Amino acid sequence: MTCMEYGEDQLQFELPQNWRVSGEIRIRRVDPGKSEADIIKAALQLPIGCERLATMALDGKRIGIVISDWTRFTGSDRFLPILFDELTAAGANLRNVTLFIGRGTHREPNISELQRILSESIYQKFTDWNQIHIHDCENDDQLSFLGTTSFGTPVYVNRLLMQQDVKILTGSIVYHYFAGFGGGRKSILPAMSGAATIRKNHSLNVDPVEDRMHPHVRIGEITRNPVALDMLETAQMAKVDFILNTVMDERKRIIYAVAGDLREAHNQGCTFAASVYGIKIPDQADIVVASTQTAKNWIQSHKSLYNASLAVKDNGVIILLAVCPEGTGSAEFEEWIGLGIKGIFARLRSAPALLGQTAYSSLLRGGKTIIVTRLTGEVCRRMGMIKADSLEQAIKLAGQRLAKMNVAEPTVYLMPYAGYTVPFLE
Repeated sequence: MTCMEYGEDQLQFELPQNWRVSGEIRIRRVDPGKSEADIIKAALQLPIGCERLATMALDGKRIGIVISDWTRFTGSDRFLPILFDELTAAGANLRNVTLFIGRGTHREPNISELQRILSESIYQKFTDWNQIHIHDCENDDQLSFLGTTSFGTPVYVNRLLMQQDVKILTGSIVYHYFAGFGGGRKSILPAMSGAATIRKNHSLNVDPVEDRMHPHVRIGEITRNPVALDMLETAQMAKVDFILNTVMDERKRIIYAVAGDLREAHNQGCTFAASVYGIKIPDQADIVVASTQTAKNWIQSHKSLYNASLAVKDNGVIILLAVCPEGTGSAEFEEWIGLGIKGIFARLRSAPALLGQTAYSSLLRGGKTIIVTRLTGEVCRRMGMIKADSLEQAIKLAGQRLAKMNVAEPTVYLMPYAGYTVPFLE
């Protein structure tokens, strides 16, 4: 009997006897040998490429801390008290600290989500002090223009953040399908940037000549990736002083942390994250059964589809558990999928826009996907997917599809943490 997450539920299932399980692709287990608190303290005490916060003169300084929104698990509720101690050791007054929720184009978090992100006590304290600021990328009154990157991106960043004397970015490092890795620079762009900045940056996904994605825009690539390099330039223009990034295990525990310089610390963190989330496989399988876990919408669930597609054969089948209680997450995305692949590229070339690359990727992989979801059948159909009423039905449909191709004993990979794990062929 196998078990996978489906939102808040656990689905148990059995695979047909003729299916041969090649393996389970899961987050590599690491024993850090110390507590979460000690991991954070060690990172803050030995920052990479810059001065330790505790040795800075922070008395009277205005300090901005950027924190990831509801779409990320970073351990912020556990590392913020330790970061506060580091700041107060340098003379900082927490009444001069503003917590910025960097949400990019995502919806605004609700109170329960903020309490989960910050902890109830920190949320209450900083709410009482009126020192929680939720970024709004569409509100021009919140933005300051900093210039233009070498990629032609107009840089608009949250004005209140730019008014802080010290800017600290926090987050977690995971693979990202077009930015290479999360964390670091992404806490400015897209998290704290204006919509025009985000649109232009995301348009760098597209190859300048051919109707395809740029060849250097791919998962795990940040040294030649124009999207990632543009994000870095933007964060450098924002004059970030310090970062604190974590790496999480499958139980959402902090197993590693880096602190220090925007680029140097993040690069080191990416190396560790790759060793945990990057999983080598000898061959692709006929079937991949993957879970998006608790992802709330399709925009977030799509990352699991992308990762699962790396482990499946060209004529294979992906069975995707994607509950999506909030639907696709964007009416604009639903417009994109109606354009078709050629229409998507035509629109992307006409003007910078959001979500086109996610729509393209969804359509590209939809034809091999059988999905168990709360998304409407119409949305699934428009993405080229077959919606199954249950996991058992999805398994039956997958078996029937492969039987028509004379695959009598299909090989299978299980991906219970598909949003995090990235398969690489050996």
